[in-house]
This record gives sequence, C-alpha cells and structure tokens, in this order.
Amino acid sequence: CHDDIGWGISDENAAAVHQNGRNTRNFCTDFYAGMLPHSYAEGYAFQRDRHSGEARISGTTAALSGLQKAQIEADPNKISAAIRRIRLLNGVTFFMKGIPLLYSGDEIGQLNDFTYLTDPLKSSDNRWIHRPPMNWTKAGLRKRQGTVEARLFNIHRSLIEARKAIPAINGHTPENLVFVQNDTLFLCERQDHGNNPCLLVANFSQHTQILPLNRLPEIWRDGTCTDVITGTAFHFGAGHLVIGPHDVYWLQAESNFEAVDYVKMPIAVHVETAYGEEVMIAGSNGALGNWELTHAKRCNAQHYPWWHTEISVPVGEAFCFRWVRVKDNQIIQWGPELFHRLAGFVA
Repeated sequence: CHDDIGWGISDENAAAVHQNGRNTRNFCTDFYAGMLPHSYAEGYAFQRDRHSGEARISGTTAALSGLQKAQIEADPNKISAAIRRIRLLNGVTFFMKGIPLLYSGDEIGQLNDFTYLTDPLKSSDNRWIHRPPMNWTKAGLRKRQGTVEARLFNIHRSLIEARKAIPAINGHTPENLVFVQNDTLFLCERQDHGNNPCLLVANFSQHTQILPLNRLPEIWRDGTCTDVITGTAFHFGAGHLVIGPHDVYWLQAESNFEAVDYVKMPIAVHVETAYGEEVMIAGSNGALGNWELTHAKRCNAQHYPWWHTEISVPVGEAFCFRWVRVKDNQIIQWGPELFHRLAGFVA
C-alpha cells in the first residue's frame, strides 16, 4: 500500500468483539483526524467515501500521537504523555516478527508539513503532509539532552539495541499471545530453542494496570525479571505485575533481584478520622512492615484529610499497601482499597 493509514478491521473481526465494522473504522478515522472532543490527534482524512463515510488517515507520527498538539500548547505533561504513546507503539512493533519500519523523521518527531499546499501538483493530496524533507536543524537537537528530539531518538535507539541483543527475537521464533482477562493489556511471549524467553507487556490504557502473576505462564510467576529495554531489574513480590500508563516492558526472567538504586516514594491517602485517631500505612515490603502493624509507617496529618508519609524503596520493586485507622494502638479500620506501586515509575 501507500503511506497513508487504512484500518485493517474487517466486519468479521469487529463482530467478534460485538462491534460494527464500519462504525469502528469511522471512529478510528474521526479520532485521528481530531474530530472527536477527546482526541489529541491532528491528522487528516484521506479519500473519504461519500456513501460509507470511511476514509484513510494522513499525518506524521508526532501529529497522530498528540505530540504536535502538545508542543503547540507547550504543555510538558501532554508532551510526556505523547512520547509514552510513541514508545508504546514502537515497543510492540519492534518486538513482533518482521522488520520494523521507521518513516523518515519519526525518530525525531517531525511535525506535519503544510508547504505541499503551495504546489499545484500536490495540493489535492494530503499525504504530502507527512512527506516533508528532513529537517536537519531539528535532527541536530537529538544531541541536546532533554529535548523532545533527544528523548525520541534515544527511545528508538534503545529498542533497536534491545531487539539485536535478544536471541528470542528473530524471524524463526513464533509469537505466542498471552490472554490475561484485561483488554487494555497486550502480552506476547517469544522463545528461541534453548534460550531465555522474552515477554512483551504493553499497557494501552492511560491508567496503571495491575496483573495477577498467576495469569501468566509458570516461568513468570516468581515475579523476578529484567526489562531488556531499560535494563531495569523488577521484583513483583506482591503477586501482581504493575505496569504504568502507556508503558511497555520486554521481560526476561531472573533467578534473584538485586537492588541497585533506591528512590524515595511519597504516599498520600485520603482518610477522614475521628478525634484521637491516626493513620498508618501497612504493606507488602519491609519499608511498610510486611503487613505487621507494629512496623507500619505512621502518616502526618498536616494537610488533613490527606495523610502523608514517605518510604525508601529499591527501584523496580513492586509493592502494595492499605491505610489503617488506629487509636491507642488499636485498629479501628483497615482501608477497603489495596494500592499498588512500582518504585521509580509513574503511578
């Protein structure tokens, strides 16, 4: 095909998940054309059918992922969110079979180019919006730490290096999908004969997802592993895999967890209390007493009804906790919600 995006969603595929094929394809077009109220994209419909309303989409990765809009608005949080989306999508693409394709300029976040409108031979074809010449000034910014260009370029380079380093990712190994009863998570396991398997975990939600380890194949249930992309060691010792918004892991199982760095993690809980009561945090790791109230962490009520405390935890350690209302060292109430955190990562 050409370089515009068509939606490979057949009517049969859509019906299998109780959706209407045409409506789903039109939703995708309208979302990425920025026509829906909650859309972050700035793409353009291409060759819309007058009868069905269906169309394809033009636009650079930066425009479709929300990066272009975020940069125009100069919103650092939205910029970071868009970069996470780009990292997520490439993290899946680079893990799967085939040769990953980068469109020229995607590695530095080139934006839509409207100069094609001044050319009579191109102006009626909006695919030229994502066919700009390389912006070498922008490309040079990849060498300046902290710039959007550097962040994107380093993401792509780390994925390329990780793909080259893993024997399990080659043209001969099958892609074994792992279904975990969570539609926002995409998991795929690849294993070369005699080599350590690698598990892709991709979170397509804007919220942190918690996955019980007992839903994974046996080798992953110990919860000790390394993310090959970042080199970060993880220990999901609370029995759940924790993956942040739009995050992606390429995991390989390890026999033990060795803490390298520690990070201070603030904890804040909203609890209304009676006179004389206080709030403590009890959790699954040593810093929170391993569920023993006598070793739990006491909170301060300086910003009541928010209660705050802080703990030091090894980067990559997952843990869970509950708040406890206490008076005169007697438990009044255990908090109903179980909170999950992954040290050093977005909650």
